[in-house]
Amino acid sequence: MDEQEEKEGSSLIGNCVSLLVLCWSLAVISWSYFGNGIRQIDTTFAAGILSTVLSSYGLTVKKPGANSKNNNGNRNRQDPITGKDIDNVTGRLKK
Repeated sequence: MDEQEEKEGSSLIGNCVSLLVLCWSLAVISWSYFGNGIRQIDTTFAAGILSTVLSSYGLTVKKPGANSKNNNGNRNRQDPITGKDIDNVTGRLKK
């Protein structure tokens, strides 16, 4: 019984620490977003930690249309000005 209580206690501490880190990173990013007036803050570190903590809870951020690895795989691209096809390998207009 003591072993199970010890595991639950460490789980509770881990969740509290994760929640604290989550709140801190959200506060840093919000502080930078709304402007602190003193100096610009680099939020890269806080965003990385936010992403890590959220992924530990099973939340991930997906970009729209990111279902397949290669969205332009077999699709022909066209130049919007000339209407000609673009070669997928070279990126030049096809003749």
